[in-house]
Amino acid sequence: MQKLKKYEPFFYLLVFILVCGLLVITYLNQGKSKKIEIERRHIKQDIPTKDIPTIDFEVIRKKYDNNDIVGALRISNTDFEEIVFKRKDNNYYLLHNYRGQKSKTGELALDYRLDIDNSKVKIIYSNNKLEHNKDYYNKHQDFEIETEKAIYKYKLISVFDGNYAFKISFKDDEEYNSYINNLIDKSSIKVTDNTKDNPNLLILKDNNLNIIAKNVK
Repeated sequence: MQKLKKYEPFFYLLVFILVCGLLVITYLNQGKSKKIEIERRHIKQDIPTKDIPTIDFEVIRKKYDNNDIVGALRISNTDFEEIVFKRKDNNYYLLHNYRGQKSKTGELALDYRLDIDNSKVKIIYSNNKLEHNKDYYNKHQDFEIETEKAIYKYKLISVFDGNYAFKISFKDDEEYNSYINNLIDKSSIKVTDNTKDNPNLLILKDNNLNIIAKNVK
């Protein structure tokens, strides 16, 4: 018995170390969860699906018990495809995942003031989900937003760094087009642009990175 008591301090130390280790692992994994699986509707094979929405958002909302889902963002010719959420607090999904757990990367969040189908300017916020290497956007300049109603296609017109406050309303077309030209002038990479007057804009803001694209369809 005395021999067992002799080893008691070592036993309690071992238990303490194991508990601390579990707490550290839990902390590091906090907010980590499996990425949302994209559910697609069955489309008849004889119907071209290139421009037809195929994502079944209703199924995804029910499966993940989240009614904040409004669309999906794709970067063409890559495997990047992420669900877009909308909530009255723009910062919520930058710090939480779709389950409401705290997360270091969160989810993509549409500005709560905007409508993903009808707004002329769409701003989507993210937290370290997008590639920050500018060379990446020399090769990948096409983006798509898919909603329940349509697929919207965009072409890159500008990429730049900075804490830029984007506008969503303008007094007239002249002010709007001047604003777009200013965004193009800020680009840190060369893009081929033939912007027509009054294009719709897609703005992706990932922390200090700003990506601006115009609609092509």
